[in-house]
Amino acid sequence: MKVKQIMVKKVISASPDTEIIKVAELLTINRIHGLPIISNNIVLGIITETDFFVKDLAQVYLPSYIDFLKKAEFTERISRKKKKEMNKLLNLTAQDIMTQPCFTIFADTDVKELVNIFKTKHYFTIPVVDTGGKMTGIITQADIINLIKV
Repeated sequence: MKVKQIMVKKVISASPDTEIIKVAELLTINRIHGLPIISNNIVLGIITETDFFVKDLAQVYLPSYIDFLKKAEFTERISRKKKKEMNKLLNLTAQDIMTQPCFTIFADTDVKELVNIFKTKHYFTIPVVDTGGKMTGIITQADIINLIKV
């Protein structure tokens, strides 16, 4: 069996300039673990749920922190330097936090090889591309699990 037989062809994705609040919304609303970041249908990177947690501070979820800062009323009392840093954080986009380069796979890859990749690399979501790097689909661990149900 090949990846193309079980991959999802209608892929939810975002562009590099998509605000991370919107990216978080897309992940949540669509109940997906990873969102490919594309431009002209070329995969540039991927954002997964773990990309939203600040390294070394697992309890800080970036979209919630940004939303808090947007609603904060204390901004007039902070220094110009801190305001500049805060504005940078408020304006983060997908390209600022995406993992790049993004690991991809071809549609003709055997599912057994895919399972090995999931096991050894600990990925949950992998974009499927053609030889030119254009997205043709996406494959997840859930797609493999669905094979068991059939």
